[in-house]
Amino acid sequence: MEEKIYLGDWLYNAGIVGLLKIFDFNDSSNDIFRGDNYISFDSEALKDFHEKYFSFVYQKANTIKDKTQKLESIILSKDATEKDIKDYIKKITTSKTMKNDTSIARVLTEAKGTSDWRATADRLLKSLPGHWERNKDLYSKYYLQGFYEGKSIFNATVTTNIKELFERDFVKPLFDKDKPKKKAHYCKVCNEKKRTAKKDTFFDEGAFRLSGASVNEFKNFYWNLVPNTHLCSLCELIYLCSFAGFSNLR
Repeated sequence: MEEKIYLGDWLYNAGIVGLLKIFDFNDSSNDIFRGDNYISFDSEALKDFHEKYFSFVYQKANTIKDKTQKLESIILSKDATEKDIKDYIKKITTSKTMKNDTSIARVLTEAKGTSDWRATADRLLKSLPGHWERNKDLYSKYYLQGFYEGKSIFNATVTTNIKELFERDFVKPLFDKDKPKKKAHYCKVCNEKKRTAKKDTFFDEGAFRLSGASVNEFKNFYWNLVPNTHLCSLCELIYLCSFAGFSNLR
């Protein structure tokens, strides 16, 4: 089925740009037609969108790569002391994710009482690529939490099966063929009659963290304290791509 998405507010437009960038990154740009004020594509192009989405997020969220390069540069520096190496290793291994990794924990345990921090750094460098592969979905979640909050994978308690949860909560609902109920709400954003709003889904912090909107905690965001910013599954996904549409000014 063909889906057509028109330009909207600035955040929605950022989501459209983000969607395009995610498709481009995955060499799938031909799957989307770009019009003057809209994009269109066959809904089948979203079947594996969770894979495309996370492959894009990985290159944004890979802080381990930066830490690896920095540690390598310190080791190679003639001016670096054992203390410099020790301090940097301690700095980059303080996170819970690092400490919970048995491979990293083993390196740190073996380093206790050592004076040869260059050798420790060598062992750590060998462990970091594996640490990233085992935890890249979790690091991706931490990165995305800078933009989205609360629901599904963005819930603070979620630490496993992250990509699978994203697929279940944000991709599979796009292909829900259930007939719309008589009293179903229509999406407040696209207002497409063929797209009924997803159950209990509104424009709130889950769609963009800095919106400040919360169905439960800040109902004064809504007229008469009644949440009415219903979203369909597709528009929800568009907002979840907005992070990719922003420019990095640093």
